[in-house]
Amino acid sequence: MMTFRVLTTVFKMHLKQIFTDLFFLFGTVLQPIIFAVLNYYMQKTRGVVNIHEIIAGSTMMGLWTSSLFGTASAINWERSSGTLELLVGTPTPLWQITVGKALANSTLVLISPLVLIAANHIFGDSDGTFRSHFWVFVISCLSGVVGSLVLGFLMAPLFSLEFRLMGWINAMEYPVFILAGFLFPAELLPVWLRFLSYALPPYWSVRAIRSSVLNPWLAVTETFVGLGLSLIYFGLARRLFKVFIEKAFTSGTLGFE
Repeated sequence: MMTFRVLTTVFKMHLKQIFTDLFFLFGTVLQPIIFAVLNYYMQKTRGVVNIHEIIAGSTMMGLWTSSLFGTASAINWERSSGTLELLVGTPTPLWQITVGKALANSTLVLISPLVLIAANHIFGDSDGTFRSHFWVFVISCLSGVVGSLVLGFLMAPLFSLEFRLMGWINAMEYPVFILAGFLFPAELLPVWLRFLSYALPPYWSVRAIRSSVLNPWLAVTETFVGLGLSLIYFGLARRLFKVFIEKAFTSGTLGFE
């Protein structure tokens, strides 16, 4: 019960904060819509428009952006604000507070797919595939949400343990767009790069979203693979949070360095 209360409190407070952050709003709400429109016209030129892929791909891009710039930077943001010492001193584990922030970040991202779905209903479904196997499609999308959140959750203690990694944060956005297949199918990549794709939970979610139209049973299998990877990364992240706390206490680096 206490965990639920903590999550809801952090969720509400962080949601209010990010609603005033124009940079975050652009990256998680406006940018996915822009990419969706561009992708729509690119597909329209070849004569086949897959609405479900456009909406899902753009949403996953927004989720990864929110995980990278929001969740992965959560601990360092608290450290620079001078509040990390207070959070670590509370009975609530730091990882639970980070999960609450991650949920708030992902909620903001949901604005863009809602806008795109509404536009799709207004202007008409181009191929009708969005309505076929709808619940398989939804479950595949939810697995993508979990996968993106877990990656951000994993990077949060990593960025705090090695602060110099923050310098690479801007360079980590588009490579995952490509490796996970948000922009185009990852099967078009060289074979040696696909092994990196296989290690990303969002990659399996994107595959499941595409399979949900033609082969729902394959989509379910790919969804479970993505959730399995997410569970492994979540356990690793929990361990890294403990390592970060222990190192910060022994070295006295809870404050901003």
